[in-house]
Amino acid sequence: MNRFSTFSYSSVYNLLQERTANPFLFEYMPNGFVFYNRLPAKMPKQDKVLVVERIIDSLGLEQIRSSKVGTVQKRGISGGQRKRVNVGLEMVMEPSLLILDEPTSGLDSTSSFLVLRALRREAYVGVNVGVVLHQPR
Repeated sequence: MNRFSTFSYSSVYNLLQERTANPFLFEYMPNGFVFYNRLPAKMPKQDKVLVVERIIDSLGLEQIRSSKVGTVQKRGISGGQRKRVNVGLEMVMEPSLLILDEPTSGLDSTSSFLVLRALRREAYVGVNVGVVLHQPR
């Protein structure tokens, strides 16, 4: 039996470096709405709240939970906050494998720290996290 035979590809999520939230689907983030939409419909509401609150807290998104994500035409949250929302969109699915390409590129040191701390927490709870980082000189 192949050791990967029980591996489910539906539990693998890959966040590319330049991924942006779809402005038509994710224009608003009231109370973590964008995260709730990524969770299974059959998941109990209490569990959804726990998962979403954990992600919002770990990525430091409390201050923008009722802000507009924005579009190209309408300014919303900052680029660093948008990047953290994108990382959170993948984390909220609670995958068994999470692959990220330069999740800290373009972020300041505080935002980078929040993202890496959140990814470390995910690794501690059993998520396999693969990250490509380019460290400046």
